[in-house]
Amino acid sequence: MSETYLILKEWQGQGTWGMPHSINKKKLANITNSGDYKKLSVEFDLIGENGGYKSMDKLSPKYVKSFLEHIDELKTEKAEQIFRYSDFKIIISLISILLLYNKNSE
Repeated sequence: MSETYLILKEWQGQGTWGMPHSINKKKLANITNSGDYKKLSVEFDLIGENGGYKSMDKLSPKYVKSFLEHIDELKTEKAEQIFRYSDFKIIISLISILLLYNKNSE
């Protein structure tokens, strides 16, 4: 469990965790820039991340969080659309309940 936690921590980055999936550029561009890839690329240039951005089709939550922080959208509805924080909380709650139930039934 601790190794899984460390992997997820590296993948998710600092702050609130969301769904542990990668985010494709199209979805990120649609949510943040009305689908404009060029604006997305320019913003990644401004934060010094474009070298990695250009070589990736999908981005980690940690990478996207740094981008959203740069454009001041990290704690907005756009971030919720991308990371689906509320869905993640529900899943974690259900897993916790199942683990507790399994422990009590032994």
